[in-house]
Amino acid sequence: HLLSSWYFTPNIDRVTNTVYSIRPYSKFKWSEDVYDHFSISVLRWFYSQIYNNNDILTDSYTFSDDKIRINDKIELTRSKKYKNEVLINYNDSHKFFKNSFLDIYNNNFNKDLYKDKIVVIWATAKWIKDIFITPIWTEYGVYTHVNIINTILTKNWIKYFEKNLEWFLIFLLIIVSVYFNISKSSFVLILSNLALVSIFVLGVLYITILTTTLL
Repeated sequence: HLLSSWYFTPNIDRVTNTVYSIRPYSKFKWSEDVYDHFSISVLRWFYSQIYNNNDILTDSYTFSDDKIRINDKIELTRSKKYKNEVLINYNDSHKFFKNSFLDIYNNNFNKDLYKDKIVVIWATAKWIKDIFITPIWTEYGVYTHVNIINTILTKNWIKYFEKNLEWFLIFLLIIVSVYFNISKSSFVLILSNLALVSIFVLGVLYITILTTTLL
């Protein structure tokens, strides 16, 4: 049976420590109780208020090959690679409207901007260290959850590459790289090697910036 409580933890990749996805629910081995992810719980409440339908709060999960369906309002596209995960389509955190606690406390904000909107209240103090690596950059945990909610609301899903397509692209890149490097044109050789060095340097700088930010 579905509990009204929820959990926060997203899926953190063990190799890159990057957050790519969430599990929409969690279930313990010793219990039949199901715990919604925070974003799912928020959306249940949001839709139940809009449509004045409390059944949305207790609708159960059903599954198909590529969908996790809760009800007519909440239907998730799940990964074919890992069946119990939903990929997060990240946006720039600056696109989300925000106010500080001080602004709210001093009534220094535009209330109209919050009408019929989902408001997530979170702590973003650096000493809390609620920071995740995302495919874009490091970000406070609240933006991970906001992006999950936004992905589900907009239904702007992303998916893994098909495995065969991924192997084909890797093979094509190898062929192109080899072709450039055996070319008799010095211009092509210089250009291709500069491109490869640039990609390597940018990759190292990106990883270094992420590591420094986390520290």
